[in-house]
Amino acid sequence: MNLTINENGLTIRFLTNSKNQFCLDYMGLTENYPNAAGSDNSNDQFKPAFHIGTVPGHGFLGKKFGSESESYIYSSHNEYQNKFGKKLEIVLSGKDLEVTLHYQFFSGINALQTYTEVKNISQSNRLLLYITSFHLSNIEYPEKIMLVNNGWCSESDAHFFSPADLGLVKKSHGMPSKRIFISNIGTQSTKDYLPVGYIDGMFWQIESNTSWEWEIADCGELYLSLSGPSDETGWHKTLTPGQTFSSVKSTVAFGKDFNEVIADITKYRRIIKGKNSAFLKQPVIFNDFNNCLMAEPTYEKEIPCIDAAAEIGAEYYCVDGGWFSDGSWWDGVGEWKESRARFHGKLKEVFNYIIEKGMRPGIWLEPEVMGIHCPVAASFSDDCFFMRHGKRVIHRNRYQFDFRNKRVTEYLSSVVDRLVNDYNIKFFKFDYNIDAGVGTELNSDSFGDGLSEHGKAMLNWVRSIMDKYPEIIIESCASGGMRMDYSTLSVFHLQSTSDQENYIDTSLVSANSPIGLLPEQAGVWSYPLACQDTNGIIFNMLNSMRNCMYISGEVMKLSSEQLATVKTAVSLYKEIRDDIKISIPFFPLGISSYNNPLRCVGYDSGDKKYIILWNCSDKATKTAINISGGSVKSVYPLNTKVIPLENELEISLDKMSACMIIYS
Repeated sequence: MNLTINENGLTIRFLTNSKNQFCLDYMGLTENYPNAAGSDNSNDQFKPAFHIGTVPGHGFLGKKFGSESESYIYSSHNEYQNKFGKKLEIVLSGKDLEVTLHYQFFSGINALQTYTEVKNISQSNRLLLYITSFHLSNIEYPEKIMLVNNGWCSESDAHFFSPADLGLVKKSHGMPSKRIFISNIGTQSTKDYLPVGYIDGMFWQIESNTSWEWEIADCGELYLSLSGPSDETGWHKTLTPGQTFSSVKSTVAFGKDFNEVIADITKYRRIIKGKNSAFLKQPVIFNDFNNCLMAEPTYEKEIPCIDAAAEIGAEYYCVDGGWFSDGSWWDGVGEWKESRARFHGKLKEVFNYIIEKGMRPGIWLEPEVMGIHCPVAASFSDDCFFMRHGKRVIHRNRYQFDFRNKRVTEYLSSVVDRLVNDYNIKFFKFDYNIDAGVGTELNSDSFGDGLSEHGKAMLNWVRSIMDKYPEIIIESCASGGMRMDYSTLSVFHLQSTSDQENYIDTSLVSANSPIGLLPEQAGVWSYPLACQDTNGIIFNMLNSMRNCMYISGEVMKLSSEQLATVKTAVSLYKEIRDDIKISIPFFPLGISSYNNPLRCVGYDSGDKKYIILWNCSDKATKTAINISGGSVKSVYPLNTKVIPLENELEISLDKMSACMIIYS
């Protein structure tokens, strides 16, 4: 059998070899596709299209020595068109299980969404320990592999490594046991890494809001496997006769270089993300947390903040954490009723004042948790929470709700209803500041099974809130960017990219954010401070200029000159924000690094291209950026020294300063 698909500049070729093993012989750009003579599988090498694990103790070595997928035989395939483009489904039969490989193409994009279905076709229960969403072998050793570290307040920290840098080297004999294994376990899906990667013209992302893993290893040839949770991360699933399980989705994009694949993955993300009319306007959002009230709001503090937010041109005003507690609130959250001590019964007046000032009111909520000292915690039964070893899971003095329980979702829906109806809320910041770990043992085959099903149920609840209140914007936040995955981001409107309080370090989060998420979904802080000079405020404001502008800081303390600099930035943002949702990111100087004081990102909006450049050094700098275009101008600040040269710009920046250039 020879099945070759050519679509959107991509080619996929499947073969069965002389042993009737089903092989994925090639996947990549059509222009790189080898001729038939060079790709006839004549060496009879087995190149699996997926990997599956059903035997305890299988482990990752099963992918290197004696894969279980070897025994699966081609049964049938189906090609058809849907609203996205061509869809390919391939059915493979095993002794007890049937596997369906799903490949979704997208018209005009060199990207492919993949996932795997497993069906128990036997008359007995069957154990599933591992299933890939995507698997590709026969990969040449790449020059560089990209990993994206994603720690708290150090999100989107991307780096390129050689395979040898990561311990993977070709051996003269035998196969190396070493693998490059990147994973996440728990309810904060990106607390260590973003679920993305890149090697030599191929970019991938895994779409899971809980556990996931990817690995690159050598089994005589290099392979890449992408998957959700597995036996290694505390997951297994028992399939009853006739039962089907679907893996998490993953996506791969192919291009000639990094900028090309970022362009295609950006276009793909726009297809799958959620929308609403308010969100598409890219509003200016003031949130009173970062370098401002820092989760200690009161009626007296809010009024001058609201006045200042309105003066600079904010369109939404979000009251952040602390509004619900008279004092220390961390371990008492969960009832979500206004603090009498902080607001003297005047919280509704605060929101009415926001409306009077021409803004829409928003509020911070952490719906997925309940503090161990919450007044109503005892009224919830154990099956409302994550349980392990017969006890409620506690992290940082909080319980983790289990969203599979109807009592939980009904309670939280009533909380949202009350806030919307009593306070006219138009914006929710849904935060999440714990990690409940490997999962829950209740009503599940494994800890990881309970975790995975809870994660799906949580997103379904968010969808139900959006369906009920389509005019409301809902931001996802998890201690900043600890849950930046496209299972989450295909549902939520916006994503907080970081809790970073230093505006210099925020520039790196801003510059690299397109690697992980769409510009229009990336909420990036600008928090002007009273101690900053004009360069500092400009630098600060440029952090959010081509994303969704989140403003905080000390706006109520700024001088008239400082305030004018902020207002200029907000006005400019409103002038250019309409094309954020169509812009394609690119990296004129490569990805940004904490080790490099010069950071840069570009956005191509068709007739205009934007470049933001930050100089984080205490010395003035001059740099050249390659461009192809005619008219060039610096728009913020206006006095940046820009000299157009042949096919490049020479830009001079003072120490600790930044600028935005537009050229067409």
